[in-house]
Amino acid sequence: MHNTTFIQTSNRLRTKVNHALCLHDFEWAGSNTLPMNRLFFLFRSRGGYIRHHDHGRIVKELELKTNHIYFMPKNAELSFRFEKGTGVVAFHFTLEAFGGFDLLDGIKDCRMTKASAAEIAPIRHIMENTESPRDAVMLQALLLQHCCAFMDEDKSALPHQIVLDERYRSLFEQIEASPNAGLTIGELAQAAGLSRDALSKSFRKDFGIPLKTFLQRRLVDHASEMLLYTDMRIGEIALKLNFNDEYYFSRFFKKHTGSSPSVFRKKTTI
Repeated sequence: MHNTTFIQTSNRLRTKVNHALCLHDFEWAGSNTLPMNRLFFLFRSRGGYIRHHDHGRIVKELELKTNHIYFMPKNAELSFRFEKGTGVVAFHFTLEAFGGFDLLDGIKDCRMTKASAAEIAPIRHIMENTESPRDAVMLQALLLQHCCAFMDEDKSALPHQIVLDERYRSLFEQIEASPNAGLTIGELAQAAGLSRDALSKSFRKDFGIPLKTFLQRRLVDHASEMLLYTDMRIGEIALKLNFNDEYYFSRFFKKHTGSSPSVFRKKTTI
């Protein structure tokens, strides 16, 4: 018997790792908010914490412990303290399957789980010695395996997500093909053969957010990735994303993240 759900989900699954590093003598204190999920594997702790904030108020604090794994959802307001000598493997990533929506979006709080040294050792070893496609595939498989420990099982949502993916696939592909500040709902509606109002109402009904908000979020995500993981100048990023100029891009980015592009780039360490 064919498992259609597995086939459809697997064929649409996209794991995008933006950042991966292994630190042996790490020390840092600071705060940041990123549009990517984070998974930290602590193989040595000298003390410290991860704090989850809500408009500045601490809502959760996780103590950093040896042989523990920490998950932080994207867009979480976080502060950190890693005491000198911390050993950590850290990943920034998204796990998308349907239309640019992250499978981990339902997780709103930071979480931790205990692991054995034997579970963390292969991840650390491959990170330090990755030399082949086989190593990269093994590392991605381990990352996905440990993600599952933090995911909430919701079998009822999957069939609906598959239907929506089929309905909006061409729209999402158009959005992702060329992140563009000039892309309008009117252009998307025309490509879909719908009126602007019909597309907007349909999208909001199916996904619970306005299409304009979704477009802005994706634009912020792409801008954040370029600021964090490339050496492109801010003016170059503005041009690539089709903003009128660097000033307009900076205003847009600060409005949606609370930080200017330059501050956002400087304060992100892990």
